[in-house]
Amino acid sequence: MGIASNNGVYDVYYGDQVNVPRTPAICVEPGAMRRTLAGASNPPRMENNYNVLIMVYLQELGGVQKLNKDKDLLLDKVQDALHANFTLGGLVLFGHCSEIDPGYAVRSNVLMRCGKISFTAMNKSFLIN
Repeated sequence: MGIASNNGVYDVYYGDQVNVPRTPAICVEPGAMRRTLAGASNPPRMENNYNVLIMVYLQELGGVQKLNKDKDLLLDKVQDALHANFTLGGLVLFGHCSEIDPGYAVRSNVLMRCGKISFTAMNKSFLIN
């Protein structure tokens, strides 16, 4: 994704983590994949819709207001990076950030500020036996 090296993110994980030893950190959690018929050809064409959750974790270092601002700025940077590469390097036809939810989470026995981005993407394939 290119976010880690450009924006001071220490770690990027595949899947949400119980322990997040340093922040800012990003966890990419695969979500639901839904497949629907998109054409009655032989073989049938399918439309595949994916949902991926991207969690951003920050630990309090400079006060609540600074932490909230840093979290929001990082969420914006992640969203901008995803929208700049909306085909994910050709993996999907189109993708976009459909929702951003702020919140809190306990990781490594520490209460952290977090934000969750829902990234929705679509591609097409053939249903082949």
